[in-house]
Amino acid sequence: MKTITGLMMLAAWSIAAPPAMAKPCTPASAAGIWSLVSIRAAEPGVEDFYRTAPNEIMRFTATGGFMYVASNRPFAAAEAARRLDAADARDGTTYRYSIARTGTMTILRDGTPFQTFQCTIADAAGNVAQPGDMILTNAPGASMLRRVQRKVR
Repeated sequence: MKTITGLMMLAAWSIAAPPAMAKPCTPASAAGIWSLVSIRAAEPGVEDFYRTAPNEIMRFTATGGFMYVASNRPFAAAEAARRLDAADARDGTTYRYSIARTGTMTILRDGTPFQTFQCTIADAAGNVAQPGDMILTNAPGASMLRRVQRKVR
């Protein structure tokens, strides 16, 4: 009987799900400036917008600060922080974010929840993501969205 149980456990272990290819974001892993690598979205107009403004940068601070800018011109890494600061000064809106232990990221606009994502950091290459890339997907029940962001600094 012990042999059968052992064989069953070995068989179960060998067909178990492969290890995750991404881990949940934390404020420390999200902190930095990120550039858009790719976006797929079911919501009408999103992909059209990014065809006209395909260059986007986002900044997350370890203390919950958030800002983003999209443009039809590429951003040089050296100018990214300056462009984000300028956009933040102009827009009159305060953006912040929080991340739960599960990687659920909520973006707040003037203190009100604005968007919710599942945020992960890729451990391995897959699709267009490379190790270290941030992957944002919409929360369950929302339209399909998958963003891949690569750290600029």
